[in-house]
Amino acid sequence: MSRIGKIIITALFACVVSHGNAQFCGTKFRGDVKQLRAEAAKMQHSRKSMKSSDIQYVALTVFNVESLGANLPLEVDKLYEGLDFANRYYAPAGIQFFICGSPRSLLGNTSYTYSESRRLLTPNNVSNTINIYYVDEVFAADLVIGGFSSFPWEQEQLIVIDKGFISNSLSSGGILAHELGHHLGLFHTHETFMGVELVNGSNCESAGDLICDTNADFNLSTGGLEGCNYVGNFVDVNGDLYNPDPRNIMSYAPSECLSRISELQAERINFYYNQEFSGYLQDCDFYPDLSVDSDIADLTIFSGQPIELELNLGNQNSNNESVRAEILFSITNEDQVSNFLIHS
Repeated sequence: MSRIGKIIITALFACVVSHGNAQFCGTKFRGDVKQLRAEAAKMQHSRKSMKSSDIQYVALTVFNVESLGANLPLEVDKLYEGLDFANRYYAPAGIQFFICGSPRSLLGNTSYTYSESRRLLTPNNVSNTINIYYVDEVFAADLVIGGFSSFPWEQEQLIVIDKGFISNSLSSGGILAHELGHHLGLFHTHETFMGVELVNGSNCESAGDLICDTNADFNLSTGGLEGCNYVGNFVDVNGDLYNPDPRNIMSYAPSECLSRISELQAERINFYYNQEFSGYLQDCDFYPDLSVDSDIADLTIFSGQPIELELNLGNQNSNNESVRAEILFSITNEDQVSNFLIHS
């Protein structure tokens, strides 16, 4: 898929706050319970797979939201590596994601709640793509969290993810896969809005995540894990021992653990893909393929100082057609936005 690159040169003079203690996901149940139960029952009993024989490609538009103060960097290499992991997890559903163009820089706030993101970020959405906004901090009920997503039946669509959660490839892939799961109609495996799912599975069609091949889950953020293995002895109201799957992408295990979906989760993903997303872009070949190369890593810049930036731009298009490229430069000051001119 075609990608166009941008150069961002940033001078940072502030400390980055650790996100190690942040909670994981802030996506809360929103939807018509009766309709969702009916759809779930239909999917559980359908003998016809909703998965296409062909791989379905879904375009993502990624935004790097930067504020006027200190910003966490968007580690683009970890972003792409995380996407590769997420695509492995979604392979059983026959769906693969790709980033349409390069990540886009967007001036915004340092932190966002769900309501703020719907009001302030969705106007930037690119149609026929899944829009993902990486921000410095994500809040829900005054707690820092990893991210949240809209559901496919909602009018305003977006995913918001804390940049601190993509510090390594596994974590990046885990949280991206998790929020994409919500975006494609999956609930948490420990969802309780429609009732607590029993370990024996007798109410799996009407409670929990409405999916019968994911084990009942009490919410793994409360304990019972050694690394990515469940070793707890939690029981349900019947006294039956839970046996949740810490590697399911919709659990609350650490994002590094999340790596698989179930067969019926794949069916649900395809149900909502066919219903809501089948018209989304499956390629972005209208973007030219450009390479950008430079030996410059960091610069210390003083007022009035001339600087020389040597960039090598390469056109990778097979037909060698002429294209116009945009190179974005930004300079960030600890206290304020720095006005500057570039003379070339």
